[in-house]
Parts: sequence; C-alpha cells; structure tokens
Amino acid sequence: MNPNLFILGFPKCGTTSLAAMLKDVDYIYTPVNKEPHIFNQTLSEAKARLGLYTKGAKSGCLYYLDATPNYIKNIDGFFEVAANLGVPLSQAKFLVCVRDPAERYVSHYKHNFNRGTEPRPMDKVLDQEVDLYRKGMLHEAQYLDYSFYKEKIECLVQKVGGGNVAIIDISDLNSPSLLAMKLQPFLGLNRQIELTSARANEAYNPNSKLLNKILFSQNRVFSIMRKIVPKKYSQAIKAFFMRINNSSKMIVPKEDIGVETLKTVLKNEMEFYESIAK
Repeated sequence: MNPNLFILGFPKCGTTSLAAMLKDVDYIYTPVNKEPHIFNQTLSEAKARLGLYTKGAKSGCLYYLDATPNYIKNIDGFFEVAANLGVPLSQAKFLVCVRDPAERYVSHYKHNFNRGTEPRPMDKVLDQEVDLYRKGMLHEAQYLDYSFYKEKIECLVQKVGGGNVAIIDISDLNSPSLLAMKLQPFLGLNRQIELTSARANEAYNPNSKLLNKILFSQNRVFSIMRKIVPKKYSQAIKAFFMRINNSSKMIVPKEDIGVETLKTVLKNEMEFYESIAK
C-alpha cells in the first residue's frame, strides 16, 4: 500500500487539526506517525518508511494518508522521490491548508515567541526578512517564505491537475459538517464522512528557560529518549514536561508593528489567497 492522500500546507494553517479530523474516518488510514516524511528522504530511507503503510493498514481502506505538510516546500523534489520509488501520484488527492498570508505570518511568529524559541521582537524579525526577500534570499526567511503560497500551489496543480487538489482554508475547520460535505465529492465517496472538531497546536509561555531549552533545542534529549522508550510513551513524557513548564500568562508581542509593511510585501500573495479560498 502506498499513500494516496496528502495534507500539505504551511505552519499555523491547520494541517495538524485536519489530520486529527481525518484520523477517525474508517476508510482513511493514518499511520502512527502522521508525518512520515517519506518523499523528502534519500531513496533507501524513503523505502524503509513506506513500510508504515504495509504494517498497520486496515482492510477496506480507500485512502492512505501522509500528512507531511512540508512537501509543499519542494514539489519537484517530492515528485522526483515518488517516481524513484515507483509510487504513482497521478490519481492521488492533495488537501492544501492555507489562511490569510499576513495572519499566518503573525500567528507563526507568536507561536514561536510564546514558546520561547523566538527572542527577537517582531519588527526586527520583519525588517530582517523583508531585507532577505528584496535580496532574492526568501528561502532564508524563517517566517516570510511560508507565506508565499502562489508558486508552490501552482506547481502542484500543474503536476496533478486542479481536480486532484482541494484548498482547505483554516476557517473551514470551524465547521466539520460543511467540511465533510466539501471532502466527500472531492474524494469520490458515496458514503457520508463524519468529522469532529480537533484542537490545533497551541503555543505556550515557558516558566523555566532551561527546561524549555532542553525541550526544544532541536529535540536532542527527546531524540535520544525515543530510541530507548516506545514512541507513545516518549510523546506522553514530553507532553507532561511541557504542561508543568507552561505559564498561565501568555506573552502577547506587539504584532501590529510592521504589519502594513508585511501586507505590502505580500500583496500578490494576498490576492492569490483570496482567489483560491473562496
């Protein structure tokens, strides 16, 4: 079995929530690791990761989900790996999660700021990233690059055709019943889909900077732990430490600073977003 349903998208656009909503649909199989990162690996590693779909797949499944959002960053590379693996994608379905590009930028920044992994004020970050953009180095902009949708989505549509791509706006996740009505014909299903609401990733404000550094410094500690402890237990342990380290007081950065500049830079992307998210 090979994945034939993909959730692609950009940070803070609802990809985690959408994957959680689809997880309980009987005829959609979701592997234990919803983001297997198969098609952005070396060929040997990609072959090994495809095993996720043969070991635990349920009988009667019509779709096998791969919810690795970052494939959208390199569509050409994604299709190249798939071709080398012999995985056909011409009939695969792609759900692409989006939101207002400027709002996405702010939400992404706030998420990292409150997590404690982004110490810089937003106006400074924005100045640096706009400068990178104007120098033709957008790929080095940690936040801004993810708000440029147009080229990436158009590349995907060119590869598989518009009929195999569905745009899921973050607002669609607020109404599971309407989203189900949208997905049913797209997936070619005769049976009704039943979806329930799912909680999105939440940012948090750490009490202890030292513990936060251990938790999020490229996850070194937990990468080691995962090799020793089964994944379901290592995830529970990490979640526990995040809960005890979470302050009830949320830091709110001055997100209004530089937003007009942001909207100017993203003018074409905002227009594209409005055209696809109707």
